[in-house]
Amino acid sequence: MELATAGHIPNHSRLVQQFSRHLLHAYRHSQILQRTVPT
Repeated sequence: MELATAGHIPNHSRLVQQFSRHLLHAYRHSQILQRTVPT
């Protein structure tokens, strides 16, 4: 059980890294859209 979990940790961290990067990109994109589109 512990070995299986330990094996999933590196893959999980990489997935989290990609997700956080995607989230940051989406956040910046929304910021740009808010700046260009007049409210």
